[in-house]
Amino acid sequence: MQIQKQTVDGIQVSFPSKLCEVNQACDLLQGFLDKRKNVSDLFLILLALREAFTNAVIHGNKKNTELLVSAIVEIHDDQLVAVIRDQGPGFAWRSHTWELPNPKSESGRGLAIIQSCFENIEFNTSGNEITLRKQLGNYSANSNRTRGWSGLP
Repeated sequence: MQIQKQTVDGIQVSFPSKLCEVNQACDLLQGFLDKRKNVSDLFLILLALREAFTNAVIHGNKKNTELLVSAIVEIHDDQLVAVIRDQGPGFAWRSHTWELPNPKSESGRGLAIIQSCFENIEFNTSGNEITLRKQLGNYSANSNRTRGWSGLP
């Protein structure tokens, strides 16, 4: 787990494609978000981020530990924005059905969980990057703060 950059409003991390790293990333992001007292729905945010990280490790990077998962989580005024990217080839998100799998299925719920926790989900063209947006309750950022770093390398 490596913190690439951290400011008052955002954090950028990257980690190798290991499921144990997903836990560390979520713990780190929980610490970052815990410092923002007005972040509502912390459980749902962390649940969705965990699903996105797990999808990136398992489906995107095929658990290849030489490939990285990168994430940026930022708070802009009253909105949380998270961008998660893997180094895999992506997936055909345009043809995804967004239906829940059979309840007995061992997988396939990740995107549905993410969709239920965030108001807006966007994929890049190839499908190896997901951007999640969620309105936050009563968050009032200092308008004099400098913003300006976004996007993954």
